Amino acid sequence: LSEDHDVITVALVAADAMCGGFETALSCDHLIAASTASFALPEISVGLYAGSGAVPFLVRRCGVGGARRFLSRGDKVSACEAYQWGAIDEVVQVGGNEDPHEMVDVAFRKYRAFASTRMPSILARLRMERRAAPLDFEELRANSVSMARVLEQVDESHAPTMSLMLKGQARVMRAGVAGFAEFDAPMAAAV
Repeated sequence: LSEDHDVITVALVAADAMCGGFETALSCDHLIAASTASFALPEISVGLYAGSGAVPFLVRRCGVGGARRFLSRGDKVSACEAYQWGAIDEVVQVGGNEDPHEMVDVAFRKYRAFASTRMPSILARLRMERRAAPLDFEELRANSVSMARVLEQVDESHAPTMSLMLKGQARVMRAGVAGFAEFDAPMAAAV
């Protein structure tokens, strides 16, 4: 959120990124995805709201038109399509017997080496992007309020879908916390 922090966050996506997992990846400065990965906000398909930051992050990455493509459908979008829309920065091609996790890790190491030799210019660019399209706590609070208003309208017919989504989110969160990797500053990575 700060325009002047000297950390570059990198999201590595080797499989499906849905709901809050996709929203977390969108919050990063650089998003690398395997060609076999897909992205979705399935809560939209059942009348819910992607309230963990999808709207502000997608608008900043894809513009309003690109954001609407994601926000008006709940189905999976391929990594290549997400790249074309501007949601992700880099697609790593994965062949038949290749492990997408390993391929994304190799791409991260290449990006890290690249960024380490150009850190001042990358940080300057990120500062200017953050200044041009700031994301402040008030906007995130308003996003949360919008989500709460939608949730107030949820009835029992949504319970089975919400239960499945919450169980999936809990599983992803447990794996995500264990999967965070620590790297030397000024680089950080979210897995």
